[in-house]
Amino acid sequence: MKVLLVGIAALTLAQPAKAQNAGPPVGTEPKPYVEERPRGVGTDPFDDDQWHFQVGIPLWMTSVSGDIFTPADRAIPVSASFSQAISHLTFGLMGHAEAKRNRIGFGVDLFYVNLSDTLDVDKADASLKSLTLGTKQVFGELFTFYRAIEQGNRQNPGYVDFILGTRYYWTQSQINARENSMGWLDLMLGFRGQLAFGEHFNIRPRADFAFFGSEFTWNLIGEAGWTFSEHWFASLGYRAMDIERQNNEKNSSWNVNYHGPQVNVVFNW
Repeated sequence: MKVLLVGIAALTLAQPAKAQNAGPPVGTEPKPYVEERPRGVGTDPFDDDQWHFQVGIPLWMTSVSGDIFTPADRAIPVSASFSQAISHLTFGLMGHAEAKRNRIGFGVDLFYVNLSDTLDVDKADASLKSLTLGTKQVFGELFTFYRAIEQGNRQNPGYVDFILGTRYYWTQSQINARENSMGWLDLMLGFRGQLAFGEHFNIRPRADFAFFGSEFTWNLIGEAGWTFSEHWFASLGYRAMDIERQNNEKNSSWNVNYHGPQVNVVFNW
């Protein structure tokens, strides 16, 4: 009897070990081992390999000041506050659009304004006070950007972008019945960023510098933003841009500063 009990106990202990060492059922392959990790660990949640788009309608409430040199080699002072610019505005158009995939993006920006009666009578010489001066300006940007840093949540991330592109300018001054126009292309280098505060608020600086066609042009923007939904964003800030362009062939130049508040509403998807 003792021998029988010992044999039964040995068989009972041997069964789990045999089951543990047993391979998969016949006709099946073992599944590869995959380490389970929390979502986002070891991956970049912003590199989703999808295109993301945004379209904005900025309103730059700019004032204008500076000097225009005509072929007659006369300096004509230009000045118009935002309220004066609105009252003398013939037509204006502004727009902005971007597309981004992972860390590379492309953008386009357009600014066009047609103003009348922009002569600064207080600074003009006596011989110029009777002139009627109208100005037209077109700024068009085509650029690419690289997102060097991006973190936080997707709806309101913090990021840093480096910008490379071109900016086209076309300006026209109409003095009485005479028109003088210039057009040129600049190489543009700059950076921009967004510092996020929680899920909805942020600060957005941008600085870029352009040259090649112009002697030197700088453009600075600072905005405070509010992301109020998954697809909508609004900001309020200030923008200043200074252009220095000399055209020796036409003996004319455009040295004008633009500055004023800017409101922007953006839809992204």
